[in-house]
Amino acid sequence: MPRPEDVNPHNFSVHQIIYNDGEFSIVWGKWQEEEMRLAMRWNGEGTNQGYPKTFGNPVWFLLPVEITFPILRGMLGVDISDNKVIAQIIQQLNFKSTDKKENYSASSWSDDLKEATRNAINGNMLDFMPRGNKFHFKNINSSYGYISIDDLNNGILKIVDLKTHDEILFKNIDNLINAGWVID
Repeated sequence: MPRPEDVNPHNFSVHQIIYNDGEFSIVWGKWQEEEMRLAMRWNGEGTNQGYPKTFGNPVWFLLPVEITFPILRGMLGVDISDNKVIAQIIQQLNFKSTDKKENYSASSWSDDLKEATRNAINGNMLDFMPRGNKFHFKNINSSYGYISIDDLNNGILKIVDLKTHDEILFKNIDNLINAGWVID
């Protein structure tokens, strides 16, 4: 079974391993010496080279650019993911969303997204389900963070910023939104 760091075909070099549970890996690497891409593979076991392979040699399956950001965002908070590296990669991405609600380059969020944030924090969680025990947030300054369900249940509005690792306390929902944070 090849280790993820040992799978470096001539056209893709691994820069960061962001997930590896032994059987499956996801990495951030350089494709054809010009473009950073997310890639994945099943590692295999024993003498099995895993999948994908080209001419019996292990290679990486490159993920489409359009789904890179949603996959990374979904990996935040997963225990065996490297959350610090994921947050750094998200910061590097110059992601342009086709969904108007998720225009990450916007200087201000839509009224619908602000209202969805209020609803989620107030306990109306029909549209936004927590991942693990956290609600994930995004900021107009291209940062990401979370509020734990335990804090929300205790009336504490504390966002942990994944970029700076700061814990930011807010008096109320409007202060949180005015600081540029909305539900992700």
